[in-house]
Amino acid sequence: MSASERPVHTAYPAWEAAAVDVEVGLQVEVIDSFSNFARLQNAWNDLLKSDPLSGVFMSWPWLAAAFVQNSGRWRVLAVREAGRNGRYLCFLPLKYRLHWSRSAGVLQTQIEPGGRLGFSEYTGFLCHPDEETRVLPVLARHLAQEPWADLSLRYEPTGRRSEIFAESFPSDAFGVAWRPYMINKGTTNNLLCPQITLGASFEAYLETGPGSNTRQKIRRYTRKHLDTGDLRFTMTTPETFAGDLDLMMTFWRAKWAPLKHAENLQGLDRNYRQMMATCLELDCLFMPVIWRGDQPLGVMGGILDRSRGQLTFAVSGRDMSSDDPAIGLLLHAHSIRWAIENGYRIYDFGHGDEPYKYTFGAVDTEVYNISISRIDRKDQVLSPISVPEAVRRAQGFLEQGKAETALTVLRQVSAIL
Repeated sequence: MSASERPVHTAYPAWEAAAVDVEVGLQVEVIDSFSNFARLQNAWNDLLKSDPLSGVFMSWPWLAAAFVQNSGRWRVLAVREAGRNGRYLCFLPLKYRLHWSRSAGVLQTQIEPGGRLGFSEYTGFLCHPDEETRVLPVLARHLAQEPWADLSLRYEPTGRRSEIFAESFPSDAFGVAWRPYMINKGTTNNLLCPQITLGASFEAYLETGPGSNTRQKIRRYTRKHLDTGDLRFTMTTPETFAGDLDLMMTFWRAKWAPLKHAENLQGLDRNYRQMMATCLELDCLFMPVIWRGDQPLGVMGGILDRSRGQLTFAVSGRDMSSDDPAIGLLLHAHSIRWAIENGYRIYDFGHGDEPYKYTFGAVDTEVYNISISRIDRKDQVLSPISVPEAVRRAQGFLEQGKAETALTVLRQVSAIL
């Protein structure tokens, strides 16, 4: 065997403070600094190749972009075979936040998927598929011993992994619920992700994918607007990105401002901008712009997952002063055509069961929202990772003249230091 043919052994980092689960010969490492997360990159990439259920939103570069901007708000739990050079079998990225419980009168640490710091469409576990039943209970046993009040894994795509994980928490100490997630005043199920399985050609898609009415509209609008040059498409480049992003979000805000609370609107605007900027940085941005002459009429933002062959629609905005029905339809039709011509296998409409998505022939893919809550809330609800934020909250309470509340928070902090 030549040197080039020999298997390469990757030396992975080890942490002295790893907790060993002797029951199954695995150890759990807690990664809470970016320098240690950076040292995991090779191991992370190796595991990503082994896990067909994970894609760009669970990739190391995607999470790194979120973590570097949110120091102190995340951790990664890593499960590996015991021993200094044992293989990594699972990673669980987590986001930590603080909640003031008015009923209990204390601060509570809440845990969410780490990818949500980067507005990830899909979250959960990066896991070797043959090791799920061995490693996920180890993660649960480790987390059950840590202080926090609530843990949720929204947008986990398998369901099976969430179930194995949740069933491993002691039932006398934790409650488990599979929760719906409805938005837009309860009209949209955000746990459904309509998708189209793409064929060999756009014409083949038109023949078998959309309903007859949508198929006729796509063909008619294409002849009327695109073939004549009345409308045209451009693709966002690094040079045009800032202007195209501002344009898209200006259009988006014009539509949603009357329907969403101002604070919520601002937060979503910020998250979408961060997501699109990350896509540009990681070269997975898909952003077509539709024009009439020199007037932009609409912009769509999507994410390219080359490893999975998937184009995911994330956000769009269109000129609300124009009532031309061709704009939105042609944006999606153009994107589907582009995806097919560039070898993508799936067109993902993202979260939400809005009716228009099904007119393109999309079929539901379900994601899951599991919630795990500590039953006894008297103690063990404030994590040490939350201490800096807790101190800031105490300061805020003092500035508001709420001295007793600030003292309660400081007592909480003192109890875990």
